Amino acid sequence: MDDVNTLIRSGWIRRILVIFQRGVAMRRIMIASIVSAAITVVFAGRPSPGYANPASVWVANLDVVNASSAAGGCTIPHNCDLTTTADRAALLSSFGTLQTQSGGRVEQEPTGFVGTPPAGFTYVLVQTDGSLTQLRLNGRGLTCTPACDALTTTTPNATDHFVAYKITDTGSHHVGDMLVATAMQDAVTLDSATIVIVGPSVGGIAEQPDVAALPARTSSGGDPMAYTLGGAALALVAVIGAGSWYVRRKRPA
Repeated sequence: MDDVNTLIRSGWIRRILVIFQRGVAMRRIMIASIVSAAITVVFAGRPSPGYANPASVWVANLDVVNASSAAGGCTIPHNCDLTTTADRAALLSSFGTLQTQSGGRVEQEPTGFVGTPPAGFTYVLVQTDGSLTQLRLNGRGLTCTPACDALTTTTPNATDHFVAYKITDTGSHHVGDMLVATAMQDAVTLDSATIVIVGPSVGGIAEQPDVAALPARTSSGGDPMAYTLGGAALALVAVIGAGSWYVRRKRPA
């Protein structure tokens, strides 16, 4: 008993307990370092998500298209069908110019109107990056064929990777309203140029405000680099903690 009291007074038991506690802490730090390093390796080696995405969006008025010189190359010259691969191929290099000439105009007709608008139908033409995953178009209140309600999916054409949306009604919009249609595929979106609602045609020319097209915008969900940087940061913190403990451990008690 006296020997035990002597050991307690000498501080050896206290020192043993401190060493044991530090050993437990060290093991925990080492485990955390190993786990963090493993996370870093896993995510660093993870391939970037292969998102499919819409590559281009054009807004073109069919009457403007048919009046262009490019329309001479359509299956029926100057009577193009934007839903066919052959006519889209003939017009593809001119879509940018045709969009500018069209001005994004969509004609609003009186209630009950049936048939082709005097100023012609306007199309939203979406070309994807080549993937055939489902495509959606948010027409923000417009009515289209196929549907552009942001919910209905359409498979791009397997040959030229297009979906041609024909705007058939302006929905709840009013003359002068401006909007963009947004193509959505997987985690990527792409906006069209500005679409403007114009009044009924007078003498074949739609009444319209002067509108400059806005450039398309893209957005993507998630950045895979964040996974790698996050894992590396965790590993770095754990290693620094382990090193600090080791330095303190080497100091005389």
